[in-house]
Amino acid sequence: MKQFKKLGALLTALAVVCSVSVAAFAAVEDTGFADVAADSWYADAAAYCRDSGLMSGTGGTTFSPDAVMTRAMLATVLYRLAGSPAVTGTDAFTDTADGTWYADAVLKASAAGVLQGDGANARPSATITRQEAMVMLARVMKLSGEAGASAGFADQDQIASWALDAVKSMAAKGYVNGSGGRIMPTANITRAEIAVMLDNMFAGYFDQAGTYTEDVDGAAVISAGGVTLENLTVSGDLIVAEGVGDGHVVLDSVALGGRLIIRGGGENSVVIKGNSKIDEVIVARQEGKVRVAVQGASAVDVVYVDDGADAVKIEGKVDTVTVAAAEAAVELAGEVKTVEVAESAGGAALTVAKDAKVDTL
Repeated sequence: MKQFKKLGALLTALAVVCSVSVAAFAAVEDTGFADVAADSWYADAAAYCRDSGLMSGTGGTTFSPDAVMTRAMLATVLYRLAGSPAVTGTDAFTDTADGTWYADAVLKASAAGVLQGDGANARPSATITRQEAMVMLARVMKLSGEAGASAGFADQDQIASWALDAVKSMAAKGYVNGSGGRIMPTANITRAEIAVMLDNMFAGYFDQAGTYTEDVDGAAVISAGGVTLENLTVSGDLIVAEGVGDGHVVLDSVALGGRLIIRGGGENSVVIKGNSKIDEVIVARQEGKVRVAVQGASAVDVVYVDDGADAVKIEGKVDTVTVAAAEAAVELAGEVKTVEVAESAGGAALTVAKDAKVDTL
């Protein structure tokens, strides 16, 4: 059963964010859109994207499921998923003018490495193909490692080499299924197809401060500070998104089936306490210091400081810390069995606090 948490209401020219406390979708009786039938293959996904504020209608009453997406449109959807975080600075693209409806979304997607363009241009108005969309979504989720496997699609030889790992990784996770045994990588992606991918990927969405105790069957996103997950299970990955900013996030006795991906949070966040069990933490917070504090009987196997991370403080007991971020400032203030520094971490600064302990470097 599909589950997500959504609180708050915001109406802008780009999005309608509906106020929902806890909603569960097994089937949609009224999609809310005049052009989305309740029995269509994308009805649940359209309702999910509407109610979670990720995609609004076109003209207020229609969803336009067959309309194709542009690169700027997808960047905007992912920007909303991250909680519409504050944006500073400028990007290097020559075709993204300041003040456009997509400027902040493109800048944030570019900074996070989700949208890379061709070096000089982001091509925001260009339509986006299915494989390009899968690459962007895979980057959001830090998915990789399936390049050597078969995607199982009759037309997988049409997948570009630069997209192969992302497409196969998305398929391995069950986020994309194709149609009639084909993945159609070079076809332009539609609004309905994007909605279904998002619906497949994210089962939980926490966008307002509060304590949540309901299990999430799939991946989840925290996009606001002041969120506590307590005594629950998240069966997939959990993203602490950029919208958290310098806010505080607590995972209290959380069993995580996937990875914890930290893109937001400040000097007092993220706290992993109680008897939480997390195999891998990926720290990808940019432009600011984030703390990862492991407390109580919680167990964390690996903390991976990813490329692009700025400054990280790691407290408590961790089996392995891997530093892969160039020029990152990493402070160890707990007990770590093994610290590994990758070749990519040239210029990184590693500090071991006075009372900390590292067995092997």
